[in-house]
Amino acid sequence: MRDIVKKRTENAEYKIINGERVRVARKKRRRNMSAYYVFTFFVVVVTMTVLSLTILFNASEVVVTGTDLYTEEQITKISGVAVGNNLIRLDPDTAEQCIMENLSYVEEVKVLRSFPDKISIKVTQAVPAANIEHEGKFYVVSETGKILEAHLDAPKSGLIIITGFGLTDTEVGDKMLSEDTLKEPILDTILKAVEDFEIKNIIEVNIEDRKNIKLNYDNRINILLGSSLDLDYKLSAIKVILEEKIEKTFNGVIYYHNESSGVSVIATDKLTGWLKNEAPKDYSIYEDEDDRPLQNIYDNDLV
Repeated sequence: MRDIVKKRTENAEYKIINGERVRVARKKRRRNMSAYYVFTFFVVVVTMTVLSLTILFNASEVVVTGTDLYTEEQITKISGVAVGNNLIRLDPDTAEQCIMENLSYVEEVKVLRSFPDKISIKVTQAVPAANIEHEGKFYVVSETGKILEAHLDAPKSGLIIITGFGLTDTEVGDKMLSEDTLKEPILDTILKAVEDFEIKNIIEVNIEDRKNIKLNYDNRINILLGSSLDLDYKLSAIKVILEEKIEKTFNGVIYYHNESSGVSVIATDKLTGWLKNEAPKDYSIYEDEDDRPLQNIYDNDLV
């Protein structure tokens, strides 16, 4: 039988087993120390959390960039972001949503936290691209198709007028969608080609009938393109005619037949038959109407 004798020293406890001294761990003391460390860690975490949500990481600066239409005060008021906001408690998604829903000329916005004490609001301002005519009213849309202004009595000067599109939604902030979904890519193709070929002075794009697309050039030439087939080719040919083949004061109709038959150019006083109804419409009556600066429109409308 083995002889077991316990002995305690100042720093440890030992057992004598068969004449050999064996160190024995103090399990209870170690358990107590582990509990102490866990408790201390918990207290530190709670303390730092409370400080982070109250005293630490409060914004001392809010910076707004990317817009000359809205003031910093307007942006921060709508978003609810202000000096003193706690960066951890701040909800960027909610702030961004408030801006997008209330400021129509904001195409995109990002609310960013820069620790320890800065909030940045980066705005991408919408660029007006065209007027959409719908049921006697005009709707200003951006390059991405967002409705920026709605129910206007006259189109904004300097922007192409789109007729025959057939809007499905007509409120500010809505996406520009057509009752005829095939018209959406057709319009995109026309506007892109007009920009790429640098065809200036296009006043109106009429896509009421997809098989009989019409462009108003400078209030004096109606361009009949026919269907949406080969629009790029047709417009490249039209550009040459406008710049090289006719006089700068020409008033009448340019009728694109097809690739083999070519193009007819007919002065207004020479139009006969059904072409008499294709004389260019004069939109110049709208040029001086409702020409308020954008800033004035929204200063009075903001909450």
